[in-house]
Order: sequence, then C-alpha cells, then structure tokens
Amino acid sequence: MSTTSSYSSTNTTQSVFLDPQSANTGLILCILAYVSYGILAIAFSFLKDARKKNKTTDFIITARHSQSLWWSAASWFSCGIGAFTLFGPADFVVDPSIGTGIIGLLVYSIFSGIPLVWVARIGSTVRKNVPQATSVSSYAQWRFGKEVQIFVLFLVLFILTINLLDEYLVIGTIFAQFFGCSPHVPIVTVGIITMVYTGFGGLYVSILTDLYQTVLVLLLVFVSVIWMIYSFCGVSFPSLPDYLGSTAAGWKTIATIGIPFTCGTFFGEAFWQRCWSADSEKSLRYGSLIGGLFRHSLFYCWIWCFLGLLVEKGGYC
Repeated sequence: MSTTSSYSSTNTTQSVFLDPQSANTGLILCILAYVSYGILAIAFSFLKDARKKNKTTDFIITARHSQSLWWSAASWFSCGIGAFTLFGPADFVVDPSIGTGIIGLLVYSIFSGIPLVWVARIGSTVRKNVPQATSVSSYAQWRFGKEVQIFVLFLVLFILTINLLDEYLVIGTIFAQFFGCSPHVPIVTVGIITMVYTGFGGLYVSILTDLYQTVLVLLLVFVSVIWMIYSFCGVSFPSLPDYLGSTAAGWKTIATIGIPFTCGTFFGEAFWQRCWSADSEKSLRYGSLIGGLFRHSLFYCWIWCFLGLLVEKGGYC
C-alpha cells in the first residue's frame, strides 16, 4: 500500500519552482505529452492483433496469456512506478520529523520489490487451480467461499481507492508546484485520457503501453544519473546527520513499511492482473523478478532515495 500520503509536499500554495515562461512551456509540453500518449494507446487498440484478441469480456479484463517475458517484466515494473516516486520515498527517508534514514531507505527499497515476486509465485498456483479467475476475489471465492470473497472485494476496492487518490494528489501537486496551474487540470486530463484508452483497448492495450513507459522512465533515470555525476563531481560532503544514519525509527520500518507494502501488493488488483496476462510460467516468474528488481534497485534505493540524499546535502533543495 502506498505511503505517500505521509509526505509533506502536498501544500499546493507553495511558490512555483519555475519562472513564468518556463512554467507555461512546461505545462503545454506536459499536456501535449499526455494527449499524445493517449492517442498512441488508442491507436494500439485498433491494431489487428488487439482487435483480434479483444473479443471477449474476459480478455478485455485480464489480457489472459498474452504477454511474453519482457512485456511482462515491463508491466510489473511500470505498474508500481507512479508519480509518487518523485516525492514519497525521498521524503520518507530524509524528513527529520520521520527520521528513518539509511535503514528506512533500504527497507522501503526491499519491500517495494520483493512482494511482486511473492505475488507472482502465489499467482502461479492460483492460475493452475482457478484458470478462469479474473481477480483475487475470484480465488477467494474458490478457496474460502462467498463471504470471504465479499470481504476481499471490499478490501481490494479500498486499497484501489487509496492508491488512486494518492496518485492523483501527487500529480496535481507536481503541476501546481512546477507550473503554477490548478491541480484539477492534470487530474482531469489524466483521468479522462486513461479511461478513454482503457475503454477502447482494455488491459491488453494498457500493458502494451507499459513497455514504452518503461523505456522512457529508464531514459529519465539515465539522464538523471549523468546529471548527478556532472553536478557533484569533486564535491566534498559533510558527514550525514544522525537522523539519516541507523536510527530506531529506521528499524521500525521493517514492520511499519514491510507489512503495509506486502499487504497492499497482495490485495492490489493491478499486480494480480499481471499474473493473468503472462503467457507462461516463465514469463510470470521471471517477469516479476526482473520488474521487482528494477523497481527496487533503480527507483527506491540507488536513484530517487540515495541520490536524493546527495541533492539535499549538495544544497539543491
């Protein structure tokens, strides 16, 4: 379950980071990028292969057995990487009022990736026993009965609602802080575009776009690393303050982060959809391993959190 509601950057009344001209240009480019992405996704839904497969409600919902290893890996990776990665992990680690420090960084990193592998392992068994399952609640009905299915369904919807509100909150905050526009502009834009292309192409098209998202994100990571190397070449850093070291609050995150992240992943429908869509056991298991490893190491440990420490120590924020 996402913990980004705890970060302190949600105050949209802060001053805009960019000058007016850069803010206007950036806003236009971002909106055009959103619209272009939506058009590309809709175009995918009219491809011959997509039209051929999207003939049943079951396939529209699950994209069952359609994704090879690398598409599956990209899907596992991108379904857990949202706008909150820009604020949540780094703020969780460096905020003195939280004080989780380097231990919190490692725990956040580990439990952002490992539960994906666990879900895939269990999903492999579920696929064999309930081959026509369309959600984790379907498995709950098969294994425990109708009452448990209803409970799991409400739990899934609760987690989905929290994550959705969380993601839209961060998107609105980013646009407000960088471009000075109303947070409703990106929220409505993203919401409409996502609903439209998902309505046209179902989960199959959504997963097809995951690979392109992954490539763009990894390119962003590469550029960020190059910028960090250039910016901090020859810079001497003072010793880290105590709250960034090994702290009691950091060790407590094994429970306060490990448990909710694991539970949120196990009852997150987006992750189970990747179990149904994998075309083989190999794609499912290795795809989750690759996606989880990249999500764990690239985003939470070595890039956004660890390099975020350098940014703070270098006086860039």
